[in-house]
Amino acid sequence: MSNAWDEKSVYLTALTLRGEDREAFLRGACPTPEARARIDRLLSRSGPGTDAPPTETPPAENPTGGALPGTMLDEFRILREIGRGGMGTVYLAEDMLLHREVAVKVLASHLVGSERALARFRDEARNAAGLRHPAIVPVYKLGTDGGLHYIVSEYVEGTTLSQALEAERARRKDASSSRNSQHWQKHSAQMAAAIADALDCSHRAGILHRDVKPSNILLDKSGAARLTDFGIAKRVGPGEAILHTQAIGTCHYMSPEQASVEDARIDERSDVFSLGAVLYEMLTLRRAFDGTDANLVLKAVMSDDPPKLRSVDRTIPRDLETICHKALEKSPERRYQSAAHMGADLRAFLAGLPILARPPGLARTAALFSLKHRVPLAIGAFLALGLGLLFSWNRLNASHNAAMAWVTIESATTPLRVLIQRCDEATLELAPLAKDAGTTPIHDMKLTPGQYRITLATADGARFAEFNSVLLWPGAENGVRIRIAEDEKEQEPAAAAPARTLSGRLLPTAAVVEPMVGVAGGDYEYGAAGFLEPTMKQRTVNVPAFSIDRTKVSNRAYKVFLDATGRPAPSYWKAIVGDDSLMDLPVVNVPLEDAEAFARWTGKRLPTMFEWQAAMRGPAGWRYPTGAKLAPGAAMQEPSQEVLLAEQSWDPESLFRLYASNCRAVNAPDEFATPSGILHCFGGVRELTANIALPRRDVVMLGRSWSDSLKYADLARARTTPYSGYSPKSGFRCAKSAAPPGLAK
Repeated sequence: MSNAWDEKSVYLTALTLRGEDREAFLRGACPTPEARARIDRLLSRSGPGTDAPPTETPPAENPTGGALPGTMLDEFRILREIGRGGMGTVYLAEDMLLHREVAVKVLASHLVGSERALARFRDEARNAAGLRHPAIVPVYKLGTDGGLHYIVSEYVEGTTLSQALEAERARRKDASSSRNSQHWQKHSAQMAAAIADALDCSHRAGILHRDVKPSNILLDKSGAARLTDFGIAKRVGPGEAILHTQAIGTCHYMSPEQASVEDARIDERSDVFSLGAVLYEMLTLRRAFDGTDANLVLKAVMSDDPPKLRSVDRTIPRDLETICHKALEKSPERRYQSAAHMGADLRAFLAGLPILARPPGLARTAALFSLKHRVPLAIGAFLALGLGLLFSWNRLNASHNAAMAWVTIESATTPLRVLIQRCDEATLELAPLAKDAGTTPIHDMKLTPGQYRITLATADGARFAEFNSVLLWPGAENGVRIRIAEDEKEQEPAAAAPARTLSGRLLPTAAVVEPMVGVAGGDYEYGAAGFLEPTMKQRTVNVPAFSIDRTKVSNRAYKVFLDATGRPAPSYWKAIVGDDSLMDLPVVNVPLEDAEAFARWTGKRLPTMFEWQAAMRGPAGWRYPTGAKLAPGAAMQEPSQEVLLAEQSWDPESLFRLYASNCRAVNAPDEFATPSGILHCFGGVRELTANIALPRRDVVMLGRSWSDSLKYADLARARTTPYSGYSPKSGFRCAKSAAPPGLAK
């Protein structure tokens, strides 16, 4: 038999593995049944077979990496072994240059001669090194010294989730332990949310992890979860999927598409399934899919649903059960469509807010039941027909209502006209004409979930208020209440309002727009050539006349809003209050909902991404505020190497210092001012817009921050940030339509 598939490397790697890990590895590594049979024969002559008990770290009498305590690998001195796997050994080491402890993974010596193993080792380092997230263990260096190939990463002092699960199982068996399971359930949700955020960061970078499991999740001394081991991760392009012809990963945590070897395609939803399996094990302390051998485990992954969480433990909250089983759906289309969605639901659960996921409906539950009980159901079908007809209408009506977004609109005294425009999910453009929904008050109006602009106007149109309403959460329990105050002094404190109440003020339009910059309506160029994504795709858009603020919103202006409404302040606010030198800097760390609340309080709203570019790029569609090209002196604005390095810190105080030292007052002179006098649209911080990019539900941002290179930033480029997220590099300014929208016939 030819050794073109590196039989020696496969055999030697299999020797280091045990039980299910060995079985999963051989399923993916052997190209033919004959090759697998040959490897099995070799293994049978070399010691314990695949029935040996599985272990997280095989015994360490002979280090597979060949590095003994005291060994120097470049500037790293090996201290002791802390773990071992199929690809090599992980050591605790001392960085002699920076005087810190690090983790050094050394490639197993018997794999050094395999080009495939070396390539995989290099890919692991490069994939992890390109990610920056507090829940991902960072990689510092990839190197070779004395024939030893190694990866240096942060040393996380703590334990693995596997070990934590074993400790929790032992605690539950201890009858003398009085600690209830609610703390563990909350901690499990927190850990899963952190790993979901880490996976979302990885997926945004085009990297699928493919091996999410408890042993690849580290817990630091505070109990925070960190994702590690990108050994079998795969890089893909935007929107792409991987064509799999080999089962790769750890069988208990594989997705059904990973477990299949018949032309299966996987994408980021495969990692969501694996995280669901980990969450299931954390909550029940037993695996979602198990069996006496790997084949039975893979069969369960592809065919069987695990028992409902609450059937195992009635103390598990229903919402947490719904989240877990949503992630474990066999069909990728029925799962969370991104790790960000799963993380958002977990954080909503932890905060006591409604989650987006819903348990399977009656129709789907009945379909699954009928497949397992065909004969009894056939006998009872005739008797059930009459009852089904009787209740079908109520069921359909309830299902329809549950799928709609519910809106109540109120005004303090005068009935106001209610005009509704929907944002197109594909193009993100607002409908040019509005639907007349009647006059206030309007109770329990049902709209298809999506993004809307709802305008409340007086009969003569002299005063109107605009609400950029994100109505993505269906069901009466997630209903939104829009309330308008008609007196400048009348304003319902935001802190006292329900969580889904949107409050605003009906101020005279002329007074609101007087200090703003007017932008004429017409056709404007949007986006840049070469992009297909709606947030940056080049096209010509028609923008109605509007006004936009000359400056970004400052800390000083935002403080007036906070004092008047009692709304929660940004996270850095204590460092701002009392320091007058910082009060005129642009306000940052404000999520979209708070930015829109400020805009409504001032009688305005956030601009759409099309309005923002129309105002900044002008009718000529300039790439820069000063023209088609940057001025010769613009290179002085390029961020320094020190700023770029410091910006990678996740320390809030360090990021705040960067913000304070790299931003200027909103009214300060600006060499990048537009011809119309708009300041700082191309420096300081990026700006939030009113647009939400679906299906991720990300907020579109435009402009340039202090750390963006001039080589890769212009007015046509857009970035996105999570809907509930905030950043010291993003602020906002407000806009106002010139008049209420026209009506569709």
